[in-house]
Amino acid sequence: MQRANESASASASASADKFEEEVGRVMEQARELHESGASLLWKISNEEQSLRQKAISLESSIRRVRSSINSLLEEDLQRASSILTDGEAAAFLPAKAQ
Repeated sequence: MQRANESASASASASADKFEEEVGRVMEQARELHESGASLLWKISNEEQSLRQKAISLESSIRRVRSSINSLLEEDLQRASSILTDGEAAAFLPAKAQ
């Protein structure tokens, strides 16, 4: 009977060892997954920040170019208006009411 108890005890101990090993593997996998997830989130955050900065820079460039275009076009329109009203073509315009 004692042999049966010893055999059962040894079997239970072996099962416990297997479970401990399995728990250890699961814990290690959980740690690795956690680290991979944290690394991915860090990379995504950095990439997002980089894209945000590029978008802001591009938006600024668009505003600057638009402003320059508007200024240049306004200057051209002003010159055209001056040519029309101050040049030879002014004679063809209706007289302005005084």
